Amino acid sequence: MFVLESHPPRPYLAVLFVPDSLPIESRARSGPPGVGPGWLRLARELAGQVPPEELQGVWVFPAVRREDHEWGTAIIARRADGERIRIYTARYVQTIQGRERGQGRVAIEEVATCPLPVLYEVLKGVQDRVAETEPPVEISPSVWYGTP
Repeated sequence: MFVLESHPPRPYLAVLFVPDSLPIESRARSGPPGVGPGWLRLARELAGQVPPEELQGVWVFPAVRREDHEWGTAIIARRADGERIRIYTARYVQTIQGRERGQGRVAIEEVATCPLPVLYEVLKGVQDRVAETEPPVEISPSVWYGTP
């Protein structure tokens, strides 16, 4: 017959070493939402694909800086036939430090066509997929294009 002896649990001491060289994600401190060099690059590219007068709305997530890059994501609503809108996801990445400073890329993709009320569900879904704690901020298209 086996007898199990019960011992009080031993305290464990663990130390987590995090070197200073690891990248730490932080929010960009570039001013108001949707304003800055990366957003300007995105707005120029978007204007080539979507005429500014057809924009229904623009929602931007806070830009993220990590190491020498900045990333930004926006959701674009474009007027379509009837009460429907076309939804685009627009993203940019821009180098903010180093020899390649100022260089970047923009990707714009049409992702849905739906009635306007569905847009808010789409925004929530994007927020969940990109693990954002804050909802996107709606900005006026005039922030990018100077049109009412």
